[in-house]
Amino acid sequence: MKKFIYIQSFITLYREPVILALAKKFRLTIMADLNPEDSLGYNTRGELPAHKYINSKRLSICNHRLLFQPHVDLMSLREIDGILIDANIRLVSLWLLLFRCRLSGVKLYLHGQGAYRVLYPRLIHRILFKTLVNLSTTYICYNDAARKTLIDIGCSKQKLAVANNSLNLKSIVVPKEKTGTETGILFIGRLRERCRLEILLNAISDLRSNGQEITAHVIGTGELESFYRKKYSNKNWIIWHGNIFEDSKIAEISRQCRVGCYPGDAGLSIVHYFGLSLPPIVHDQMHRHMGPEPHYIQEGINGFLFSPGNLSEKLKEIWLMPTHKIHEISTSAQKSYWNLNTPPLGEKILEIINRSEDSIE
Repeated sequence: MKKFIYIQSFITLYREPVILALAKKFRLTIMADLNPEDSLGYNTRGELPAHKYINSKRLSICNHRLLFQPHVDLMSLREIDGILIDANIRLVSLWLLLFRCRLSGVKLYLHGQGAYRVLYPRLIHRILFKTLVNLSTTYICYNDAARKTLIDIGCSKQKLAVANNSLNLKSIVVPKEKTGTETGILFIGRLRERCRLEILLNAISDLRSNGQEITAHVIGTGELESFYRKKYSNKNWIIWHGNIFEDSKIAEISRQCRVGCYPGDAGLSIVHYFGLSLPPIVHDQMHRHMGPEPHYIQEGINGFLFSPGNLSEKLKEIWLMPTHKIHEISTSAQKSYWNLNTPPLGEKILEIINRSEDSIE
């Protein structure tokens, strides 16, 4: 069986389908931090079918401007058929690996969001991303929006592929289970900087003061959990569910909710809302989001966008919508979930790798 290495910062739960798909074809080695200090949302090993694990924690260097992952620069590339790694341009060990793989003929696949976070690419950004793409076998983009950022910079289209970043949920909620009259709004995510949970809670408070019965359901924990709980300790309409990973429990809570909202800089939570038939609500400053996933949202079709300082008005607009309209948008939201997961992310990435191997041969 061919040998393949999957290199990550951590083994996140949502990447497990990618590992399962790779393990079907390859004798897989996983290199990552297997004992993270913050284990929220990570699977250090679990039941993953890897042949070998290498514990390697990424280190901040140069005053936190760059990253380095030990063992990546020293690992033997003999008899290795391919490597998949996240495309972080700040990762020094990635650049060393790129040149080593080019010299040794090992196929190196990058997976990332392109130049999505770079609003106005400077010359150095263009050089870095073009070099990154040119030295790789294939750059697998999170979605079409990520691919466009690389094309706009001048990267070769032939080197780019797309595998829509998605979640494969074990429990979903179908539209027929929704009434369009639910009083809850669901937040799923880490309680940390840039989640901006206060924007949502303050907006709900505004609507409640005007007679709207709305409840906030908060799933997640993080370094700001105690801050938020203390700040809003007198708000009995906020239900703090804490850290929940079981899809079935999250789905059950979501049945009390009409929409999902990530008021800060969002990412994959968008797809989670889709799978629960909850139209997601995010801000419209796309370049500020954690990833390109908010581009999946079409205003008023499968979700909603709000401008800064205007979330209260957007929630009021949604709460005044007739139930049949909410149900229509909920149906479209779940359709988006299935479109993103057909086929699942792991199979998409494996298909891209297979196609790349065939073209090289």
